[in-house]
Amino acid sequence: MKKIAIMGAGGFIGTNLIRALSLDSENHILALDKNEERLAAITKMRISNVDTCLMDFNDTGTYEELLYKQDYLFHLVSTTVPTTSNRNIPRELEENVINTSRLLNVCMESKVGRIIFLSSGGTVYGVDNICPLSENMSLRPINSYGMQKMTIESLLYIYKYQFGLE
Repeated sequence: MKKIAIMGAGGFIGTNLIRALSLDSENHILALDKNEERLAAITKMRISNVDTCLMDFNDTGTYEELLYKQDYLFHLVSTTVPTTSNRNIPRELEENVINTSRLLNVCMESKVGRIIFLSSGGTVYGVDNICPLSENMSLRPINSYGMQKMTIESLLYIYKYQFGLE
């Protein structure tokens, strides 16, 4: 059995990821989201290998218990979107970057097997690059959302390099 936690499970990507991953009966999925209505919608899907749990990304005290020995953690959470990301940059850095670094610490302590993080190609590579984009292009974020995603990517690299966190 593979234990899979999905943070930010109630969004478009999360619910479709749940649908796809739940097709394999060996997967046990823990859907985590702060939105009760979205979690209720997942529960109404009546998928036997999916459990839901209310969790606010800003409440870092709940991470350890929920993530203990998960094989995979999908990190889909962002408290902002590109169009509004420059309204309160200090708060967004705290809520997204700092909380992700706290999450990574908990992942190490809780023995999470692997973290899958969804970034944002459109906001981290900027407008000067030629399409199609490739991962070896220069990063030139065009807003604070892209800068946060780029910073989280760098944090993931540090945690992999320094601590072996996959």
